[in-house]
Amino acid sequence: MLNHEDRSAVLLHPAQLEYDLFPLILVQAGELRKGLEILQQAAEKAPKNIEIQYHFGYALNADGQTDRARQVLQAALAQGGGGAAREQAQKLLNELGR
Repeated sequence: MLNHEDRSAVLLHPAQLEYDLFPLILVQAGELRKGLEILQQAAEKAPKNIEIQYHFGYALNADGQTDRARQVLQAALAQGGGGAAREQAQKLLNELGR
């Protein structure tokens, strides 16, 4: 049985779908500009959310903005926190080179 903390990690807040996952899907589907615009707004509203910051960095990299992507990822990782988003952010940062 999942404890409260595990359940919270599984459940998605509707805002996360709208401002994080939906624009990420847009980016991956080739709607880069639209997805990037929404992710930028989300990143500005949630600067300490490593998952949103990772997705923003991912989108920036997909747009060829590697220097800015690197800055976003470094700032997100410097804040601490953990989980899969942190691992993915670190992996992308390593691929971009520090």
